[in-house]
Amino acid sequence: MYWKKSLLLLSFVTLMSGLWAQDLHFTYFEMSPLTFNPAQAGSFSGSIRLNAHFRGQWLGTGGYRTPAIGIDAPIIKGLRKYDWIGGGVSFYRDDAGTGGLITSGGGLNAAYHFGFDKNYSRVFSVGIKYGSHSRKLNKGFNLTLRDELITGAAGADVALIPQPSGTNGVQARSNSDYAIGFLYKATPDKTTNFEVGLAADHLTSPRTSVLVGAGRQPDPGDPMLPPPMCPDAADPRCNGFNEDRDRRNIRLTSHATMTRQLNDKVSFTPGAMVQFTRTGFELQGHALLGYMLDQKKQTKVSAGLGFRAIGPADAQLFLGAEIKDLKIGAAYDLGLVGFQGAPGFQSSFELGATYIIKIYKKPEVDPVIFCPRF
Repeated sequence: MYWKKSLLLLSFVTLMSGLWAQDLHFTYFEMSPLTFNPAQAGSFSGSIRLNAHFRGQWLGTGGYRTPAIGIDAPIIKGLRKYDWIGGGVSFYRDDAGTGGLITSGGGLNAAYHFGFDKNYSRVFSVGIKYGSHSRKLNKGFNLTLRDELITGAAGADVALIPQPSGTNGVQARSNSDYAIGFLYKATPDKTTNFEVGLAADHLTSPRTSVLVGAGRQPDPGDPMLPPPMCPDAADPRCNGFNEDRDRRNIRLTSHATMTRQLNDKVSFTPGAMVQFTRTGFELQGHALLGYMLDQKKQTKVSAGLGFRAIGPADAQLFLGAEIKDLKIGAAYDLGLVGFQGAPGFQSSFELGATYIIKIYKKPEVDPVIFCPRF
């Protein structure tokens, strides 16, 4: 009966966290652990974990492409007997649409893991991330990043930084970014394990670079500019200094996953994630069935279905395989509601892989000399 209570806890924690947001997101989020929660750093059984993830969507209309990579490891023992400290690094790049907007970021992750028994059947983790993010534009588009603008006397946007011929948009400045995360993992019996987590990213609401069009007239709702950038007092943005719309909103993410071994061959794995910021919301859930093909070779395949709601709604298809310490997965999103009027290839796909390297020290055994008894 404990696994039913675990499933109830998984659902409760995920649904209670539903606020507002859309930021960086993946369908098969388990394949990119450091992207969403720094408490995942070093939270696995092994020496080094490598992961790579790619998402592509709206192809044929400029496309959105998001690759992400990460590496983490348990590093040293903690203050208590069963504690340890983990660390890792993660990077991502998000190419958005025909305008050529590129958002990239990365960070150093560190986590302290509190183990409550020698079998590590219950572990509570706290993690932090320090990193940075930046935006830039590709060449040849009639767009500019706000970091490069002032407003002229005629009310038109004017480039603050001279741009080379044939380009529009130079590299925007990088901004520091911080995150904190919490994670609880438990293995209540031999057939069940689960984890629940909560993380907050962009804690300081760092500045970001918003897009504006060349020659666009200022709007009263635009972020206000400081006096040195306001030669025209009539500009509605010169009445103060307000960067709220130039800042990246705090993103809260809650996630939960459980695996229940139904018998020697079949396992059941539900998972869910909720993300929100001040301006958006995302809720997704999925369930996978796994089948052990070969117990000796530790070969397993899995498949399942899921659903995402972000205003529009997606149906999701999952496929995966595990071969010892290598796990690969694929996901496909099919737009159901809110996509019908959009041009191009509306669906999206993902590919991900995780590999755990295990390095064990050879035990040093003292030689034993057996003396014959006479």
